[in-house]
Amino acid sequence: MEKKIWLDKLRAEDRDTVFSMTSDPEIVKYMRFDTHEKPEEAEELIRHYTVGGNYGFLIRIADSGEPVGVAALKQDEENCGEYSVSLFSFQRFWNKGYNIAAVELLKTFAQEQGIRGLKAYVVEENYGSRKVMEKCGFQIQEILHFDDFPYGLYVYALPMKSNTERVIP
Repeated sequence: MEKKIWLDKLRAEDRDTVFSMTSDPEIVKYMRFDTHEKPEEAEELIRHYTVGGNYGFLIRIADSGEPVGVAALKQDEENCGEYSVSLFSFQRFWNKGYNIAAVELLKTFAQEQGIRGLKAYVVEENYGSRKVMEKCGFQIQEILHFDDFPYGLYVYALPMKSNTERVIP
């Protein structure tokens, strides 16, 4: 069943909602930031996700407006026109299709913005997020390994078609 959600622009006023996720060690287990101890850390994350050409969103259920999680597209500083996907959600929404729906909306948004490509960096042990990326058409580009990190880091990529490109059958 398709999940009816929408992406609401992430704002400073969303700090407490974001903090309720980022202060949960299970939610941030595979994120690129540590578990937040203070709401100000969530406020800083919101700033990071919404400045410098980045796009941050609060994922909401369409009918009720209830927050599901956070989705962001962060501009790649080295490859102009490419963005990386960040996504985390409340545990009660895991494995229910909400994150897939959110990534699909991010893909549509990226297309509308003329973004050339999306990447997602997913820790090898994060099977749920790997499954989301694969169901949304992302393909493994490479697997990175680091001496100080016990798992591989899967780099998923999804080239985007520009609004002017047409697929000829």
